[in-house]
Order: sequence, then structure tokens, then C-alpha cells
Amino acid sequence: MMRVSRKALIIMTISLVSAVAGIACMLFIKEPLSRAGGNSVVATINGEPLTTEEFKLLLAKNRASTYTYFKSKYNVDDSLRFWNGNYGGEVPIEKLKTKALNESVNIKIQQLLAKQKGVVKDISYPAFVQQLQAENERRKEAVRKKQAIYGPVSFDEKAYYGIVIGNLAAELKKNIGQESTVSDQVLQRYYELNKDVLFAIPDTIRIKKLSVAFTDLGTMQKEDARVLIDEIHDRWVAGEVLDKLLEAYGQQNSRLIAVEEQSLDNASLRVNTMKSPILTDTAEQLSVGGISHVFEENGAFTMMECLEKIPQGYRPFLEVKEQVKSDVIDQQYNELVAQLMKDAVIHINNSVYNSIIL
Repeated sequence: MMRVSRKALIIMTISLVSAVAGIACMLFIKEPLSRAGGNSVVATINGEPLTTEEFKLLLAKNRASTYTYFKSKYNVDDSLRFWNGNYGGEVPIEKLKTKALNESVNIKIQQLLAKQKGVVKDISYPAFVQQLQAENERRKEAVRKKQAIYGPVSFDEKAYYGIVIGNLAAELKKNIGQESTVSDQVLQRYYELNKDVLFAIPDTIRIKKLSVAFTDLGTMQKEDARVLIDEIHDRWVAGEVLDKLLEAYGQQNSRLIAVEEQSLDNASLRVNTMKSPILTDTAEQLSVGGISHVFEENGAFTMMECLEKIPQGYRPFLEVKEQVKSDVIDQQYNELVAQLMKDAVIHINNSVYNSIIL
């Protein structure tokens, strides 16, 4: 794995004054966006320019998540003053620009790595725009000739940018996988550390479910069916024996109440998930002896008791070895990018950076 010994250095250029600071400590001065200009350079990352146009794509990408953060934490709504407001010491526009800059650095590091390894020749934003235009022309020509295309007739910059960066990362991981040799010992260790989450075979779950149908009721309405099953549920949860409850309620509603035991196992998991996703998910969440809430699915109200959960072990290491190797390469790749980000030299052009507002 590549290691760089230099410490992270972020040089923020303010007119003729330079200061050393971390990305999180950037200063923001609000000026009209039009002053920045479409081709202005916001920053350079290890000498590679980040243009205003590219930075604006990442601002747009992170805008919704930034708003959601402030809405969730401070219960503030979007307004003319929202982005420049101060909420608990946090300013939305500052947080948004910091997130976008961090992601920009991440992307530029990957692009530079790809260029270094010969995956791509030109990583400039103008080259990306030319590539986008060529791709859109290719798609339009294919449509004109009635040839099949995958996806839309044309991409906008935001959508195509994500595709290009995703493909670049995939090629880099493939390249790293070919260059590096991951020992079976490393793979086995990853498998053991992650098998409970990634490679466990779902338990076989045995349930007893009670359903009250309302799709072919005759005299009973949906509301009545809900009242009936809620009454049974409340008394069952309170400790009454289900068989006794069925005797009490089933005399008048025997045609509507269905009780059956069912096993959910790995072999039927896909079918069960497609056919009865709520039932399957509810069964997985229940502990043995637990009684579920009432839920509506497939024309009936249903509740269940978990009778038994039988562990099925794990998928064998040899069966999942290639997936483990892919995961380990992903992990190594992410660690490499994180290290290169930490050691990157970033010059921020504050006159442009600070002029960008929403």
C-alpha cells in the first residue's frame, strides 16, 4: 500500500497572505457568485485545479443532505435567510461548502491516482465536458439509427460526473487488485471478523401466525376485521392462551380467522421476501416467544408468535472467498485514498472560494 510521510498541509491563499489550516477551518466571505466566473479555479489539489464549475456540481450534490442535517438537528426550514443563518454555531453555507470541498479533494486524489497508473490521461474538467458531449452525441446518433442504448438519450453534467467517477474508482480497484497479492491469511481474518454481518446464513424461523382476511369478507368490513384481530392480539399479549381465544372468537368468525404454523428458511427467503415482505421482516425481528404487532399484508391483518429460531451457521470461506477478496481490496483502496487525502497539498483560492454563494 502506498504511504506518504508528509503531513497534511492546506495552504489558504488570501491575496498575498498564506496561512496553514485544515479544511474544516476555512473562512467564508459572501460575495456574488457571478464574480467567480465559470472557469475560475477554486483550489488546486497536489497541483491539479478544481474549477468553479466542478465545485458547483458537488455543492448541488451535497445541498439536500446539508439541509436535511439542519432540519433534523435544529428544526429549521429553507428560506431566503436559511443558508447564511447561524444555528448553534453552525452556518449551512459553510457546512455545505466544506462538505463539497472535502469530496472534491477525495475525487481529485482518485483522479490523480488514476492518471499516475495510466487508467486515464486527462483529468481536467474541460476534458470531462468534452467526454460528456461526445457521449451524448453518440447516444443521439444511436437513437437516430434505432440502435439500443442503456439509460437516457442524454446525460446532464451532474449525472454523468457520478458515472465517470464511479467507473474510474472501479478501474482503480481492479488495477490495485492486479498489482497486490492478498494472502489467504488476510482474507481468512477478514472473513472471521465480518462473518456475523456479511456471511451468516439466515436462521430458519418457525412461526405461528393468525390472520383475519378482509378481501372476501361477505358480511365483515375491513374496519371490523381490524377490531377483531386487535382484540385477540391484546388478550394474547396479556397472557391468555391462543387456543382459548380462538374458541371464544372463532365460533362466529371461523371462516375469517386462519391460524397456521409456517417455517421461513434460507431456501424460501427470496420468495417469502417478494410475496410477504412485511411478514418476513417482522419474523426476523422477533425473539423466540415474542408476539408481533398487527400488520396488513396481502388482503389480511396478521400477527404472529415466534416459536423457534434455528441457527444455520455461515457460508463457507471458500464459497465467499472472491467476495472477501473484493471487500479487502475495497478496504485497502479506501485506506489508500484516505492517506493520500491526509497528505495532500491543497491551495485554496479564497477570492474565488469565498465568493461562491447559493
